[in-house]
Amino acid sequence: MHPDARYIQALIEHNNPTIAEIYERFSASIARFVRANNGSVDDARDVFQEALIAVTRQARRSDFMLTCPFEAYLYCVCRGKWLNELKRRQREMVTIQEAGGYAGMEQAEMLAGETGRRKRAITCFVIFLNN
Repeated sequence: MHPDARYIQALIEHNNPTIAEIYERFSASIARFVRANNGSVDDARDVFQEALIAVTRQARRSDFMLTCPFEAYLYCVCRGKWLNELKRRQREMVTIQEAGGYAGMEQAEMLAGETGRRKRAITCFVIFLNN
């Protein structure tokens, strides 16, 4: 058993003094990471809290065993959660702004159809002139 397994045990058993120690020892480095990667202090708090919940859930599995320092494990979980959040935000930020003058897809499809008809008409006219 890894010496840092006491942190895992504290999470499972809701040992408040040790959980407070987890916050004191590890939250600052996670906050630095999140803030350095386009996040805020509030984002860092959320990620840290979500990571502790995830670690607790994983630790309750019968086959779970901490094999590395708790800080490294927690950092990996926080990092993954923050990267997922950034990806989610990127997807949400994608909005489609219609170009000026177009009312929407219907009008764009109509104009595309007209363009196609004009091209075919010009092609037929050129063939007619060459014959």
